[in-house]
Amino acid sequence: MLKETSYPSWLYPVKNGATTIWERLNSYTVENGFGGNNSMNSFNHYSFGAVGTWMLAYAGGIRRDEKPGTFRISPVPDPDKDIHWVNTTVQTVSGEYKVNWEITEQGISYSFYIPGGRKTPVDLPMSRSQAEALRDAMEQDKRFENIVVDEKGLSFVAVPGNYVMR
Repeated sequence: MLKETSYPSWLYPVKNGATTIWERLNSYTVENGFGGNNSMNSFNHYSFGAVGTWMLAYAGGIRRDEKPGTFRISPVPDPDKDIHWVNTTVQTVSGEYKVNWEITEQGISYSFYIPGGRKTPVDLPMSRSQAEALRDAMEQDKRFENIVVDEKGLSFVAVPGNYVMR
């Protein structure tokens, strides 16, 4: 539903001029105009805001971790490669987390910022060969702990700071 533009979908309202989130998918349709059940309808509503939360937590990759007040960096790039890049920022009491990723001809490029104060778990989906090459470069760097390569990619814990991984 996220990338579709036909009714019903997330982008159908956008295709039809919406600049806010509608309460109902059928608030307006080309066939019926505003003729649906609009007696209790909002054209500036949070009902589909969960999609925005999903985009931040999964497409963008900044989500709460198990312990209160902790976060995990774990982006999920589009497997269909229709979405080529995402830039995400979340303001927390610890500071601003930032995650950027881009699909390139060489693979997936990641950059992220972990604010001061807390080590953060990081999961980066990538090919095994790309993950193994990065692991070999990371093993002598004291900023990284618990480095694991598996079929999903590369996982580790990182201290606060700026990182670029290609």
